Amino acid sequence: MDDRKALMAAIIANPDEDTPRLALADWLQEHGDTHDQARAEFIRLQIEAARLPEGDAVRKKLDASAKKLEKKHFAAWIAPLLTFDKTRTVADEVGRPFLRGLYQFVLIGSPQLLHKDSQPLIADALAAIGVEELLAGTTKRIKELASCPAIRWVARFSYAGADDAALEAFATSPNFTHLSGLELGESTATDVGLKAFAKTSGMTRLTSLGIASGGGDTKPRGKYTVAGILALLHSERFPLLISLDLENDQPVKFDWKTFFADTSLKRLNCLRLRSGEPVATLAACRHLTNVREIRINSGVITDDDANTLLANSAFAKLTKLYMYGTNWGRPRLSKPVEKRLRDRFGKTVLNYAPEER
Repeated sequence: MDDRKALMAAIIANPDEDTPRLALADWLQEHGDTHDQARAEFIRLQIEAARLPEGDAVRKKLDASAKKLEKKHFAAWIAPLLTFDKTRTVADEVGRPFLRGLYQFVLIGSPQLLHKDSQPLIADALAAIGVEELLAGTTKRIKELASCPAIRWVARFSYAGADDAALEAFATSPNFTHLSGLELGESTATDVGLKAFAKTSGMTRLTSLGIASGGGDTKPRGKYTVAGILALLHSERFPLLISLDLENDQPVKFDWKTFFADTSLKRLNCLRLRSGEPVATLAACRHLTNVREIRINSGVITDDDANTLLANSAFAKLTKLYMYGTNWGRPRLSKPVEKRLRDRFGKTVLNYAPEER
């Protein structure tokens, strides 16, 4: 493995740390061409900006400087993506964000990931570019997908349509053991599959896990229950798991009261949810004592819910609350309660849904 790949491997293994990214920036500055040297400056700018609060004047200047570099050198930075996919163009990639110097995500269809001749090209491309997350296309050849070496070059992996067989393949694949994030959308998994995954998974470095039985306008297809999700939270295979994403639709019979009554929620510092039902139960939850961030999509909240949450001592560490598409077709919160929420969590805490589509 050459020096550049070794530095990128260190970043992928420790995606939350700045030091490996800054080490790559130093190497690019010393050994790279003009585009690499611009990337080095770009990495430093984005890292410095990320350390400052949103809306900070200095952060805005840093972001603006980084954006100028991105605009000028973007085509060169993502050029490796075009080596294995002749239909992909630079224009297809424009607008996708970078995060602390790395490309935030890339979507690659399963036929390419499964093509033996393309696999080494994809791995080299991801290692050269620096990509946080790989979004993979759905396939029935799940064992072959799990053996794709390109997965080793991303910190997070996203897959839609995971069933029990997919969970088994992911749990036992050596290509998944380094992952810090796993997102399973439109999952048809069962409690049996989730419980087996919780017992056998080699993903001991996982810090963030997302699962949904539907997404957007997709009708929920999942067959799992709250018992399957709680098995994941109770698992000793995931000692670092602190973020749970349930933001897309859960199975219709998902028991939110049982979920919020479980003591394993104490491990979480980030929780994402969707729909109106959880908000009232969430507000009274006594176990989210370490949560620092909560995001609720399409929630329904009343004045009583908001006051209960604000008075709940279990949320003493909660500093970030975001509610998107709130109270669709319902009354808004009273002005005094709105003010209390915004005084504590900032102006972005509430984003009301329009009264009509």
